[in-house]
Amino acid sequence: LSHDASPLSEAMRKALPNATVYASVDSNVPVPYLTIDASGVDADDAEVFYSTIEESLAQIAEEGFDPDIVDAVIATEEFSNLLTSEVSNLGINMSISLSLQWSSTGSLDSLNEYLSALESMRTKSTEGYFENLLTTYVIGNPHAALVGVEPAPGLAEQKADEQAEKLAEIKAAMTDDEIEALIQEGIDLEAWSQEEPPKELLAKLQAVTADTLPEEYKQYDVAQTERDGVTYMTAEASVGDIGSTSLY
Repeated sequence: LSHDASPLSEAMRKALPNATVYASVDSNVPVPYLTIDASGVDADDAEVFYSTIEESLAQIAEEGFDPDIVDAVIATEEFSNLLTSEVSNLGINMSISLSLQWSSTGSLDSLNEYLSALESMRTKSTEGYFENLLTTYVIGNPHAALVGVEPAPGLAEQKADEQAEKLAEIKAAMTDDEIEALIQEGIDLEAWSQEEPPKELLAKLQAVTADTLPEEYKQYDVAQTERDGVTYMTAEASVGDIGSTSLY
């Protein structure tokens, strides 16, 4: 839907030339939902924005998605997945993603499920799969909302003044002993945060150590040649179909 050549993008450029539109599906929740955002529009454009979306989705459901666009989007996802292992913070990225999926869906195998689904999308795309998703879950869905966020000059300063006034009222209603106790709690909290954690607690939290981690590295056959006083080093990277690797 967000592709530059999609009916939605083309229709938005005609209806709202200054708008930047982006569609996405959030699957890190128990019930996934579709969001279509637009920036560069005014509050008065809400009706045009909503009607353009409805008309574009109905057109796509009737005429189908462009096979070239579908193929390009799937290829982009596949390329992104192949590059996943080439980042330095792979473990952190993977743990965050898997934790989000587990907390919202209860699945511990969400990554493999996603890869399997992506693999089957090429076949399903020729069988009206995506069009059926639109007609089943999006078009005519009563669970939809049109939300507009409009900046207000001076709003941040107004909120800060309101907060300061509220805190002043709370302080005025406190006794001197309550104020002193609150200050002391802050001092105690700061001191506690500077303390070294108990070693027995750290031992329980530390699932692995640097010594117990498996030693993983990629082996490359490097060919070295000399030409015109310049040394050339080449190697064939083992990255599957497509991808990249960093050489230092």
